[in-house]
Amino acid sequence: MLAEFDSLESIYEQIEEVSPARIQNLLKEHEESARLSKKIATILEKDGDLAFSLPECQVADFDLDKALSAFESLNFNGPIRRLKALHKAFEAKIAEQQQASLF
Repeated sequence: MLAEFDSLESIYEQIEEVSPARIQNLLKEHEESARLSKKIATILEKDGDLAFSLPECQVADFDLDKALSAFESLNFNGPIRRLKALHKAFEAKIAEQQQASLF
């Protein structure tokens, strides 16, 4: 879409030309989020290097309810779905291991 409209600003200036209608509606609904994301990306691009180590960012133990509550307060719907799916898969794996240990 950026290839067609050149910039986020251009997309919103010509929002009525965006198709399909479903995408147009989503763009309208999430305009504030899109503009904030662009602002953050611009800051990161200008201010440069984010020094961190991926292994240091891994979390081994956390309170699921607190994490879900935090994500919900920030309207992080995608991460909420992924966290719930990961938790469900983790619980299934634990149950599978417990059953295997019975034999």
